[in-house]
Amino acid sequence: MQRLSWLAATVRLLTAMLLVAATPTPDRNGENTISVEQLGRYETLKLSGRVFHVQGLDIDANSIYVTSVDERAHRGFVHKFTLTGNLVAVADLTDGPRYHPGGISLQGNSLWVPVAEYRSHSTSRIIQLNAVTLNPVSSFAVADHIGAVTLNASRIYGANWDAERIYIFDRDGRLMAKRLNPMHVAYQDLKFVGDDLIASGIMPDRQTGAIDWLDNQSLSPRLRLEVGKTGSGQVWTREGMAIKDDKLYLLPDDGRDGAVEVYIFNLSALKAAAAPCIPIGERDGRCISRRQVVASR
Repeated sequence: MQRLSWLAATVRLLTAMLLVAATPTPDRNGENTISVEQLGRYETLKLSGRVFHVQGLDIDANSIYVTSVDERAHRGFVHKFTLTGNLVAVADLTDGPRYHPGGISLQGNSLWVPVAEYRSHSTSRIIQLNAVTLNPVSSFAVADHIGAVTLNASRIYGANWDAERIYIFDRDGRLMAKRLNPMHVAYQDLKFVGDDLIASGIMPDRQTGAIDWLDNQSLSPRLRLEVGKTGSGQVWTREGMAIKDDKLYLLPDDGRDGAVEVYIFNLSALKAAAAPCIPIGERDGRCISRRQVVASR
């Protein structure tokens, strides 16, 4: 029996080694890389008006919402823009020691925002705002730093600092489950699109980003598209992500010359370019099948 167990373990190890050896390594000129232009980036939207260190992003039929943190003043904000990028409203979200807002999600007339202490393993409050007025509607406390939230019809999902764990709450804030992130990708923003849970964030190497289509039960990625850096050197998925009308919006940095830039992609093209994710190992977050997006400018 011990011999059979040893043999089975050896076969699993050799299989894993062969799969790793067969893994294509993306390079800028290889067939496993895709330029931004190949995915049809068709506009860059500038948001006018002062924001601080950007965090989360979401969009509805009338407005664009961005969260940011003023690290010097220890204040957190949500900013509301028109669809053409003009700032129309700002709300201060600071809650005592909690001033770090994160990834956000719209549902109906509500905007859900986590506001946490600016340190891991701390405390948060998940706030439901009226999306029109930005006034608070309800909130509940969480005994951890929640850095991003999203919702489906009955549950609220919250990822903690670097998405080590993902919490699942009911609509009254009662904890229903908590799960370890199986791939150690530091998800920065999460969005439900139908039954698809889409997450964007930074890989453990801190140089590569990932857009993952997650199984909403196991939270393991079914599809992944790895992404490189913008022309200014920031990982595309470093901060906010939003999805609307088959468009994916990325907010990777704090902008230049007083304007924050939102980059817009075709979601169907991204999903078509993504590869099935068969995990190599948990620590580095890698999949066997990989395709990577690179900036060509």
